Amino acid sequence: MPSKFSFATAESEKSEKFKGLESDKLEDFKIRFAFDQISLDQKTICFNNPNIKDGTYLEMIEFAKYLSNVSLAEIVNDSDYLKLHTIDLHKKYFLKPILQEVFKSDTIDDLPDIYQLRAVGQDDYENFIAPRIVGYFGVSGVFHLLFFDYYHAIYPIKSCKAPEKWYKEYY
Repeated sequence: MPSKFSFATAESEKSEKFKGLESDKLEDFKIRFAFDQISLDQKTICFNNPNIKDGTYLEMIEFAKYLSNVSLAEIVNDSDYLKLHTIDLHKKYFLKPILQEVFKSDTIDDLPDIYQLRAVGQDDYENFIAPRIVGYFGVSGVFHLLFFDYYHAIYPIKSCKAPEKWYKEYY
């Protein structure tokens, strides 16, 4: 079971948005990406979703390179642009069984905090696309990728068009 990215202290007054991240210690860390748990089931929030347009992966790698050169504190402080936030599994209930299977857990209380983050430099609202990567922070700022939310389906926005009832693919 992966450990939570536990920079926060019990006294921390960080908002729920950055639960588990305390910015006064994040200057020492730069984000690194781990691919050991990525979803490759060819479904809507998988990295190998067959509907992902050409060039998206190159954009994602270029953006990951950019992110790898800034501290976690800068990422947290620029969350309006980077769209970094936790995913509330009590509200996004459809992710519970998927994550419980990934982590072999009977309860969501044992899961690490799950985050969503912009995946490319610019959203493509004209084509209804606002890709996000989903994962959790491990030791020393390593971001373990789980899902690629190409359509911004987990937290849908009007300008993006995820397939209707996409989450039913996972049941």
